[in-house]
Amino acid sequence: MSTPISAVVFDLDGTLHDHDASATAGFGEWIGALGSATTAELAAEWLRIEHEWFGRWERGEIDFAAQRRGRVREFLPLIGGLPGDDWQLDAQFAEYVAAYERHWQPFPDVAPFLEAFAELHLPVAVLSNGIRPIQRAKLDAIGVGDRLGRLITADDVGAPKPSPRMYEAACAAVGFAPERVLHVGDRPDIDVAAARAFGMQAVLVDREGQHGDADALRSLMELLPTLADRVGA
Repeated sequence: MSTPISAVVFDLDGTLHDHDASATAGFGEWIGALGSATTAELAAEWLRIEHEWFGRWERGEIDFAAQRRGRVREFLPLIGGLPGDDWQLDAQFAEYVAAYERHWQPFPDVAPFLEAFAELHLPVAVLSNGIRPIQRAKLDAIGVGDRLGRLITADDVGAPKPSPRMYEAACAAVGFAPERVLHVGDRPDIDVAAARAFGMQAVLVDREGQHGDADALRSLMELLPTLADRVGA
């Protein structure tokens, strides 16, 4: 018999918020202001650089400010720019973030999913490796801020996923033991493998079918039958 699900924890970026679309649009606006035209290749390189530097922060190799500066420092020479000192890198990244924020958007399946999900009356939380002020504003901007319970961020806990402290905080927030909590996210490493290692249930959201996981969800709507069948007190 399948273990009942008594609460659900959602990742934010890549799961509820379409981060790549927002980042790509914000990137185009940012480099346009720098006098450079965006291309698909440049946008893809910006995302690659982001994933590399953000991953270094997740692994504890650098601090949060350093991963932001590293992204700008690595990218600017590709469009003929000079990286400059830390304060200049910070200023450039702030310009990018402002553009990124103007393009925040949910995935199309989020609104209908949450409408149906609300009928299950499950405790819910959001667990994110972002920082609280940005992630709180992001939830509000994409229209789900008042529907997903408590927000737990890496700066709240003092370490990002895959730290067990993050999953511990999420389970405490929803009030159930790990084996009764389902973690839903878009990354096989920190949203599925690490959550399961902590003892949680976990499911991968892979809308584009990039990871080759036969059990992954191609839409959040596919999660509803599982939840309806396994909700348990």
